[in-house]
Amino acid sequence: MKVTIIALAALLPLTAAVPAEAAARAIPKNFLLHEKDVAYDKAHNDPDDYADPEEMWWTDKKKNQWLAIGPCDTSATGERRDPKAGRDDRLDARKVTFQSQEYVNSVEQLILYRSEKAARHAMTEFRRGWEKCRGRSSDTYGDYRRTLTKVRLGDFAWRTSARAGISGEGDDAVIVRRANAVLVYLTKGSGKPKAANFRKVTAEAGKMLRKVCVIASC
Repeated sequence: MKVTIIALAALLPLTAAVPAEAAARAIPKNFLLHEKDVAYDKAHNDPDDYADPEEMWWTDKKKNQWLAIGPCDTSATGERRDPKAGRDDRLDARKVTFQSQEYVNSVEQLILYRSEKAARHAMTEFRRGWEKCRGRSSDTYGDYRRTLTKVRLGDFAWRTSARAGISGEGDDAVIVRRANAVLVYLTKGSGKPKAANFRKVTAEAGKMLRKVCVIASC
């Protein structure tokens, strides 16, 4: 299956790399870009404030958490058909989600693998899952379609969009590998994929790429 290659942006300068043996085995506290938003939300959220329509930031620190993007589904419903993809040989994982009621508005995820080989394998498992369903699937929510386009970001990356056929809701995202780290930046999408959404998630991925080599074995 052919995957289109496009130039998304010039590679961004990275922080000084650390030797593999000096790489971190855990993600430091507040390392993700949006962890500060979780802390702010916890400090200011009033559970009795009905003017807030159940908006919240939350963190998942489980090492075996799912990849934030599924090759054959969207973030619109949370239905997952690939629970094992990319979950082997990890050192640590963290995900920050911004959610409004049952809808996922944005996701930031960083996963550290035991080696660059393991991170490469995680990306391969994702691609194989996508090829198996050819980016399409169906259930009671209707048809899903996910696109996958290779882009120049980090060591290897895809730009991806997914939409549910009935509602047209879904996500626009990038999934990027740098050395033994895989990062995902996702934002809610609907209708035709918008360039502004990809600029947003690409910019955030670029910020993380400039700092991830502090803990990855670049």
